Amino acid sequence: MCGVFGIYKHSDAKRLISIGLFNLKHRGKNGAGIAGKDSLRMVIDRFRDLGPVQSILGPSNEGLRRIKGDSFIGHVRYPTAGKDSLENVQPHESSSIKGKIFLASNGDVVNFSEQKSFLERENIRIYSDNDAEMIAASFSWQVSIKGRNIIEAAQKVTRHVKGSYSAVFFTDFDDNMYALRDPMGIRPLVMGEKDGSPVFASETCALDAIGAIYIRDVMPGELIVAHQNGISSYLVADNKIRAFCIFELVYFARPDSIWQNSSCEYYRESMGQMLAQEHYVEADLVVAIPKSGIPGAVGYSRESNIPYGIAVIENPSSLITLESGQDIDRTFIGATIQQINAEADDKYNIIADRVAGKKVILIDDSIVRGTTAYRLTRNLRMVGAKEVHWRIPCPPISYSCFYGIATKEKRLLAAREGDIDLVRKRIGDPDSLCFLSLEGLIKSTNCRLDSFCTACFNGNYPISIPDNRL
Repeated sequence: MCGVFGIYKHSDAKRLISIGLFNLKHRGKNGAGIAGKDSLRMVIDRFRDLGPVQSILGPSNEGLRRIKGDSFIGHVRYPTAGKDSLENVQPHESSSIKGKIFLASNGDVVNFSEQKSFLERENIRIYSDNDAEMIAASFSWQVSIKGRNIIEAAQKVTRHVKGSYSAVFFTDFDDNMYALRDPMGIRPLVMGEKDGSPVFASETCALDAIGAIYIRDVMPGELIVAHQNGISSYLVADNKIRAFCIFELVYFARPDSIWQNSSCEYYRESMGQMLAQEHYVEADLVVAIPKSGIPGAVGYSRESNIPYGIAVIENPSSLITLESGQDIDRTFIGATIQQINAEADDKYNIIADRVAGKKVILIDDSIVRGTTAYRLTRNLRMVGAKEVHWRIPCPPISYSCFYGIATKEKRLLAAREGDIDLVRKRIGDPDSLCFLSLEGLIKSTNCRLDSFCTACFNGNYPISIPDNRL
């Protein structure tokens, strides 16, 4: 999972993209980059680096300050494919006979190896392990070898590149900016407007941050072209199957981002309410695991009439934060298991007198590896909680994701066998553990099951996964 942002021909584009990407850093914290295009000279330059987004995109960064332009694309990186190295930080560049293509993408291509091998046989070099470079190179092949324009190339790329991708890109051989979403719409991509300039982003929260007006989502299989006279839309892949990643609503998207005319906060509270209907338990207090567990806990408390209280807090004096400058707001998107474990140990503390002698219901958005849940169950017992009950407002995550979330190694999932009793033991043996059903989750979205990708819950992959990746 990553975040992308693009703004076309705005006098303050460089400052605005820094703000937009900073407001997408919940989608990636291991690196960031931008590419700027000077429309008068048709020159593109880029800057990218590993590390915290705020240090890379801050105004004092010398590398950032040298980038000029009135159109920018950018990216915040959360490594799901490829090494955590500078060569895999986006935007990526690929050269064609006509010129260069710069592209930033959010998602994961499942036939990456096949496509990379084909391109290299055609003498199109790929220098990283990142699928965004492969997508850019695919466009280069279509333009260079087949002589197609970008719109024709997009029709071919969406046919041959399988997986999830929401991309923004531009070239140094035309004056446009492009936004492309995969045929199933697995990853989000929205379009807005700022002072008459088109803006593209992974989520609406980034539009809000720069004062842009949200216009609409980029549709699955749609290529939007921003040009001197406005925007044009092309349906380059007409796929009837829709598979928006439901984990965006469960966890990944920021709570103030809008999907289908409602905030993600609204959906998460609805999930909590549905959870209370399915799995009520007598208790003294409903406690959220901050921050992503809060809306589910609010919904559960409202539906069950059990008081909501603050008893788990984020540690504001984390040594990780002080020493590395990293944001530990989202433990789940750490680059390595060692980093995830270290951050989980340092992230939370318990307000002991709020839970001592009480029956406590803990609400988190999900249980992925069980790292945080185990430590909190243990710590609540240590401070004297009478009973500890876990309630999770989504189904167990029992299957790997191959479309942009770093759970490819099924062996690391707490619910990998689909056995709730085993999960309960792995998270410290609380008094009870219950998950929202898939039916309840879908009902809370006011949509149909066939609107979503739910593969992480039930193993129904909308795009077939090559055997060597399973």
